[in-house]
Amino acid sequence: MHDDPSLVSTVLAEGAHSYLVKNTSPEEMRSAILAAAAAGTNA
Repeated sequence: MHDDPSLVSTVLAEGAHSYLVKNTSPEEMRSAILAAAAAGTNA
């Protein structure tokens, strides 16, 4: 699984706005999707 802190830091430094690991809860996944969608409407 790609939840190594250094990998996450690298991905975020390369421009990712967020990062979810494989075992993210459904509630957290939904929240992240809604946040991304809302951010996309403000671009």
